[in-house]
Amino acid sequence: LRKYRENGYIKQLNPGNVSRPKYSGQSIIDCWNLLRTI
Repeated sequence: LRKYRENGYIKQLNPGNVSRPKYSGQSIIDCWNLLRTI
């Protein structure tokens, strides 16, 4: 996740909220779908 953020693929939508960070990017959706299917 840190690699994606450093490369600029995704950006945090709410930087102030550390407990529940929200990210914009298709990669996050793909990761969530992959984890959900397992």
